[in-house]
Amino acid sequence: MGSDISGKPSGATGWASNHAWTVTVVALLVSVMVVVLVWHQMHEQGREQARREFNLLNNNTVAELESRMNDYKQVLRAGAALLESRDETSRETWHRFIERLALPEHYPGFLGVGVSQIITPEALADHEAAVRAEGFPDYQIHPVGDRARYTSIIYLEPFSGRNLAAFGYDMYSDPVRRAAMDLAVSKNAAVLSNAVTLLQEPDADIQSGVLMYLPSYHPDMPLSSVSERWQALRAFVYSPFRMDDLITGTLGALDELVHFEIYDGLVLTDSTRIYRSWQGDETLQPDALQETLLLPLHEQIWTLRFYSTPAFSRAFIQPRESVTLVMGLILSLMLAAIIYTLATRRQRAEMLAEQMTRDLRDTEQALRLNQERHLLAMDSSSMGTWSWNLSTRLITWDVQLAPLFGLKSSDYFDGTPEAFMMLLHPGDRDRVRQELNSAAANRHEYDTEYRVIWPDGTLRYVASRARVMESPGGNDLMMTGTCWDVTEKRRAQVMKQEFVSTISHELRTPLTAISGAMGLLLGGALGSLPDPVQNLIRIANENSKRLLHLINDLLDFEKLDAGKLEFHFENQDARALLINALEVNESVAARHQASLVLRWHPATTVWINVDAMRFQQIMANLISNAAKYSPPEGLITISADVSGGRLIIAVADQGKGIPDAFQGRVFERFAQADSSDTRRVGGTGLGLAICRELISHMGGSIRFDSTDQGTTFYIDLPVVLRIQDSTTLDAQRP
Repeated sequence: MGSDISGKPSGATGWASNHAWTVTVVALLVSVMVVVLVWHQMHEQGREQARREFNLLNNNTVAELESRMNDYKQVLRAGAALLESRDETSRETWHRFIERLALPEHYPGFLGVGVSQIITPEALADHEAAVRAEGFPDYQIHPVGDRARYTSIIYLEPFSGRNLAAFGYDMYSDPVRRAAMDLAVSKNAAVLSNAVTLLQEPDADIQSGVLMYLPSYHPDMPLSSVSERWQALRAFVYSPFRMDDLITGTLGALDELVHFEIYDGLVLTDSTRIYRSWQGDETLQPDALQETLLLPLHEQIWTLRFYSTPAFSRAFIQPRESVTLVMGLILSLMLAAIIYTLATRRQRAEMLAEQMTRDLRDTEQALRLNQERHLLAMDSSSMGTWSWNLSTRLITWDVQLAPLFGLKSSDYFDGTPEAFMMLLHPGDRDRVRQELNSAAANRHEYDTEYRVIWPDGTLRYVASRARVMESPGGNDLMMTGTCWDVTEKRRAQVMKQEFVSTISHELRTPLTAISGAMGLLLGGALGSLPDPVQNLIRIANENSKRLLHLINDLLDFEKLDAGKLEFHFENQDARALLINALEVNESVAARHQASLVLRWHPATTVWINVDAMRFQQIMANLISNAAKYSPPEGLITISADVSGGRLIIAVADQGKGIPDAFQGRVFERFAQADSSDTRRVGGTGLGLAICRELISHMGGSIRFDSTDQGTTFYIDLPVVLRIQDSTTLDAQRP
């Protein structure tokens, strides 16, 4: 086998090249899948937006109808008031009143406004004679017949055309009209009738019609009961409506985006349909959006059923599959080219993973050999108990404890604390001695871990837990506890930390390059891109930044756990730090339509000893969280005050608060209250946990208060210097 110039086998180079191509092809396939998923998501979002627009159009139509029918009711109220203000209202007075209202101009859709007078059988002949004397010799209440009560349409403006057919008609003789008139008196309110065929209907183009009735009474008569209202009833002020004319007069030119039908009541059949906005021979789309709304109107219910039209689909559900897929493929090829150039880094990560796998195998083999050498330590019972008599200062343990320290049960142990300490790693002896003495003196629980060096030099980790109690006789105090081996747990933790650290470092470099390349595309480096492609690149760029943020958080935790995170403490002007935090994070707040305000209450310049970069990291996390969960146009308030030598900084939002069940886990790693909210606002669940660790390293603490009106996070830090200053600060960033 030959070698290349670097000394590596040429076969390995060929394998690396093939592997790079394999990675590129796989990345290309994954990218194409992402394009398809993004297209699907855009398609679903388009459908959802269309549904919202459809619902808005429908609700506006219902609101217009309801408002217009209420206007018509007010016209009837005005007519009833005119009748009740006079002992007699002449035909000319009624004509001038209706003419003055200019109904065709202000309330299109009215067919007329009339008065139907109540007439008893005894007064029938006199009534007809009086109307004939007004110049209507053919006047007669119709239909003719004996009835207990008559109503006659005596006024109806405009008094011309088809309205003349209603003159003298007894509406109370018709069951549908009578039911509405009875209900109007019973409710003492305006009532809309069920569908009827109006007397004004021409022989052709017959439409459904409805009537609205409002009772008018004799003045100064009681109206507290239904019977009293019937005795006081003088007439009905009413209006007839042809449905097509009513809808056209109310809505004007109908929107071509939506068709709708109106049904009289809750049963949707051809016989109950009183209006349709489209011609009968026009067919609806099979996939048309549909919605059914109920409209209560003056003691009746109309059911409105809406359908989207082809024009609506063209306006709101326009397919963009071809553009999205073609431009997505171009973007996928570009990303594949970038990934190919970074393939060698991935290969290095894989080689490192293989090396770690070999190390794991070696470790397992060493453990098996170690088990054979120390059979007693690996006995099925890996936990032992011990007791320390605080009076005699002697330690006793059971036979199962000795193997944990690399001893046989027959090995001599004199039971003194000094002999026990000699079994521990020198670096842990002072700490364990202090923890034991503190637990004994204060009688609190003892819980720790320490390293043990076996006689053959093997290093093991042992956990121990104990508590102080009285001896069975009550004469002495005893510390009684248990020990168990945690070596494998510690090794697994170390391996996990090393693996997370290695993979995070290996992923951060290519992610930074990919994010940078997509930033160039968004900035117009290759010219203007179509909106669907621009949106696709933006989504990919935001998610790569989100992943990079997660990797940085993982690296910070790895450094915190290992004690390797560096802090550079300096005395800092706290007010200047907060002003800087306000300026740096105002774009984050603006992205969520929130505003930032800083309120500096101390009348002094306050200095704190912190790492400025880590302090800004804490503030960025708190402000970002507040912005994500703030309502639109919400206000995020950052305030500061001094109390008891501590600087108290508060970050308050106006969100819906933290659920009670989650408040105990707010500062846990990867803790998130609601997965649906997480998807909506993003996040890793690491930010607050990092904040707590960072603020603890700077000698401070963090806490929060939360209600359904907002959440406030408080951090406090020791003040190192205060300089008198009469200046106060109240700054705001929109």
